[in-house]
Amino acid sequence: MRRGQRDGVSRATLVGNGSPTREFLYVEDAAEVLLLATERYDGDEPVNLGTGEEIAIRELAQLIAAEVGFTGEIVWIAPNRTASRAAAWT
Repeated sequence: MRRGQRDGVSRATLVGNGSPTREFLYVEDAAEVLLLATERYDGDEPVNLGTGEEIAIRELAQLIAAEVGFTGEIVWIAPNRTASRAAAWT
């Protein structure tokens, strides 16, 4: 979107509908937790490393657009075998 804003395009085409959610974690935080776990955790239960805060891809796209100043339209297309070729700036 940053490149699209710079180049003056009016539309960003993204694949899917934006409803899936994702959770993000800084790699430095993950590394710190892993080091602490090797020193202090001796349990046999799995440990889920995450923030517990999810964001929908649609919302993330809107946040990125706002952050880079993209004012064009975000268009969502159905995923299929050729969707990655169709996703583009127009």
